[in-house]
Amino acid sequence: MLACNKKPSVTKENIPAIDSTEIKEAMQDSIWQTDSTKLVEFSNQVLHDIKMKNLDAISNRYIHPSFGTRFSPYGHVNMKTDLKLSPADFHELWSIPKEENYKKTWGYYDGSGEPINMGIEEYFDKFVYDIDYENLASIYTTRYHMNSNSKNNIVEVYGLDGIVEYYYPGVTETDWKALRLIFRNFEGQYFLIGVMHDQWTI
Repeated sequence: MLACNKKPSVTKENIPAIDSTEIKEAMQDSIWQTDSTKLVEFSNQVLHDIKMKNLDAISNRYIHPSFGTRFSPYGHVNMKTDLKLSPADFHELWSIPKEENYKKTWGYYDGSGEPINMGIEEYFDKFVYDIDYENLASIYTTRYHMNSNSKNNIVEVYGLDGIVEYYYPGVTETDWKALRLIFRNFEGQYFLIGVMHDQWTI
């Protein structure tokens, strides 16, 4: 575990099978030995640009050019319902004026099963950077908290290599938060293939 302490639905019955073909395609360029220090440094840079809503860096530099980036609102990767965006998709969504109220379905709310229909900035505010992870969270690269009732399949889907978790314990058992950024090597560079938000679920 590398920890850096800074200051301080879909119903379970309907979880789809994991598409092993898609996983192999995501992993085919990732035969690499992760340098945890460099990975965390890069991940912190990505986190900062997410916090600052730096559109150009996210769409042009971080999102995987061929696989894209999958966004998971809870601690279970659902390959059928979690929205996956290419760099162009991301740039296009972020460029739509807020007043047009353009929404996408990003998945389904835990408990109610209602669709998460939001604009991209609203989704980022609620299901990506919903607390100040840059200053409040601890960082992990080899252990991932699985406190929610969602089946955490992040390792099953993405493997152990290239995951950085920002974990905020909260003050009660139910207000903890986690943001997990998943990276893969492509042509010698890190790229973001997954953004998983996690929290207490019922």
